[in-house]
Amino acid sequence: IHISYYEVLPVLAHYLAYARRRGVPWAKLGGNSMSWYYQSAYVGMTCFPPKAGMALAVELVNFCTREMPRWNTVNIFGYGMEEAGASAVQEVAFSVAAGIDYARACVASGLAPDQFLSRFGFQISQSNDFFEEICKIRALRRLWARKCHALGARDPKSMHVRIHTHTSGSVLTAQQPLNNLIRTTLHAFGAALSGVQAMEVSSFDEALAIPTEHAHTMALRIQQIIQEESGITRVADPLGGSYYVESLTDQIEAAAEKIFDEVERHGGYHKCHDYVRGQIEASAARWRDQVDAKERVLVGMNKY
Repeated sequence: IHISYYEVLPVLAHYLAYARRRGVPWAKLGGNSMSWYYQSAYVGMTCFPPKAGMALAVELVNFCTREMPRWNTVNIFGYGMEEAGASAVQEVAFSVAAGIDYARACVASGLAPDQFLSRFGFQISQSNDFFEEICKIRALRRLWARKCHALGARDPKSMHVRIHTHTSGSVLTAQQPLNNLIRTTLHAFGAALSGVQAMEVSSFDEALAIPTEHAHTMALRIQQIIQEESGITRVADPLGGSYYVESLTDQIEAAAEKIFDEVERHGGYHKCHDYVRGQIEASAARWRDQVDAKERVLVGMNKY
């Protein structure tokens, strides 16, 4: 079961009540809560002020650590940042900054890092720049591991990045919509090469309307063909060792750490929404200007 956004606490409460009625111990329940209350940093809306949202998230982590050890408590929603216009580097930096803010608050509540960090996860976007998006995932792993270690984590599982990737919807075009099948295939293939744990593929007609059953099926088939026919599951990190991939990973990690440090100087992710939002909006404007000037090509929309 996956519980997202604003309905986390009431829906989870119903789920637990139903489990109790059926005689299922809470300790056996598995699933995921996003506990993500911070869209205000990039889309101008939120259901709780940052301080209240953080308190609710920390309470849930404490409760699940005691009562539901199999439950994944926090899902850092980097996907929404990149969809709103953040660059790949910004998505890494802001996601790690948000996760470390959560972790520090949990430590302040009395938990040790190794008690809860293994149940944190990330939802990350996969967009058009094939190698940049792959290296973004690799850089995220490194940066998160180092920051968690600095926080006091010692169990390797506590420093492991569990990633659900969602192929980008913002780059899909209403013009020549079947081109979106090619885009999402490349997104999904890149995500698989980068070693994510789970993925969701956007439907090719999302830019036009609620996806049709045919479009849903095609999105599923993309994943199945990559998994069952391509052979890339035979090896972990198949691009590891490539000069370009390793160099680009280093560059993204270094650039993301600079942004992370700037967030820290502003007091941490949950205290600097205006800064984060300003950075994402500026990045979105640059992207739009590049598309309008045809410096960034979207096939079928501004070229061909």
